[in-house]
Amino acid sequence: MSLLDKLTDLPIGILPGSVPDAPAVPPAKGARPAREPEPLNGRQLALQVASDVQAMLHNLRRLVELQESSTKTYLMSGSITGGGTIGVTAAGILNANANRKGLSVQNLGTTGNLSLGLGTTSPQAGTGITLQPGQSWDGRVSGQMWRGSVSIVGSAAGVVYSFLEV
Repeated sequence: MSLLDKLTDLPIGILPGSVPDAPAVPPAKGARPAREPEPLNGRQLALQVASDVQAMLHNLRRLVELQESSTKTYLMSGSITGGGTIGVTAAGILNANANRKGLSVQNLGTTGNLSLGLGTTSPQAGTGITLQPGQSWDGRVSGQMWRGSVSIVGSAAGVVYSFLEV
């Protein structure tokens, strides 16, 4: 038995301890039964995987381009004091951007929390979205990309942060 055969024989969607889906409802009289998609043969599967890998390579190349770009609107590190640190005095890091596609804010420090102020210039430490050391925020609020302004404040002096806006 080939590896592909072993993989296609695995049940999909049923995890240990879960309940399988209810039996399918029979089609209404006169309705055509839904056709199952044809399984991919080895060649089709290889082509699909190659296409997916090409797409991933394209995305990785683009990320490297953005990282190496001198254009500050794509990739930035916080530099309020020149070292990417913030203290107990709030500071804005991003203006509102209706075209924002992605956003990430990270607390890179080992001590001190980083609090984010969304749509305000005066966030208070320990309120709202608060990132502990090593945590990050993906820029979403209730599943939607935040396109308003972002300000930050640390719970102590020297909280190291970075952010990325695309």
